[in-house]
Amino acid sequence: MLNADDPVYDYFRSATAAPTLSYSLGSGGAIADVYASGIDPSPASTSFVLHTPIGSSRCTLPVPGPFNVANVLAASAVIAGLVAVSVEELVDAIASLRPVRGRMNVLLAAPFTVVVDFAHTPGSFDAVLPFFREHTPGRLIVLFGSAGERDPGKRPMQGAIADRYADLIVLADEDPRGEDATAILREIAAGCTTHTFGDDLWLINDRRSAIEHAFALARPGDTVLLLGKGHETSIIGPEGAASWDEISVASQLLESAGYGPVG
Repeated sequence: MLNADDPVYDYFRSATAAPTLSYSLGSGGAIADVYASGIDPSPASTSFVLHTPIGSSRCTLPVPGPFNVANVLAASAVIAGLVAVSVEELVDAIASLRPVRGRMNVLLAAPFTVVVDFAHTPGSFDAVLPFFREHTPGRLIVLFGSAGERDPGKRPMQGAIADRYADLIVLADEDPRGEDATAILREIAAGCTTHTFGDDLWLINDRRSAIEHAFALARPGDTVLLLGKGHETSIIGPEGAASWDEISVASQLLESAGYGPVG
């Protein structure tokens, strides 16, 4: 299985005598077995035309992000190449997909979009934030923190990326462990050079309170990104691990604010 959009695609294709399958987000459509065109992304889903050797059809992936479309194309190439299915069956299967818990989970109910994702590194921020900036009609509100007793060098880098793309930034505990939790957030904030404390930048250690604050800030058309915890089941502080479920907490707070039931 080869990504036809990869600059080393030709090298790997010529390096093997085995049969290959390829996929592309569009730029490699002339040579790929399976590719997408007419990609129409939104903060909650992605619509695109799926082209395969067995036919073409528009489909909707109920998960946001072009990287998820690429994953679907790779899987579709395998299925179309190895299994006797129709393109209609592929489209129905794609429409039934659901995100892995804590990865691009979109919570529906409020007049704004809420997304829970595990992104917690500068690299993942660079993948997630530009997409939601481009496809959010209102303001982008980003809530995140950084782990204690882990790489401190990434903290201002995370802040700088958020500073570049977010309208409003709420910094909250992730897993402070034995470090000073507020000091961690201030190290992140050092990268948020165009944001001002109390105006469009807030430090709220308690993560539940921070999420509640982010929701109170949100208006119709905004997107609220809750980053860093994703699927994790605890927040680790100096006293050990405290139980945590980001999706459940966010859903409860939305329902308490009158936006429910959350789906």
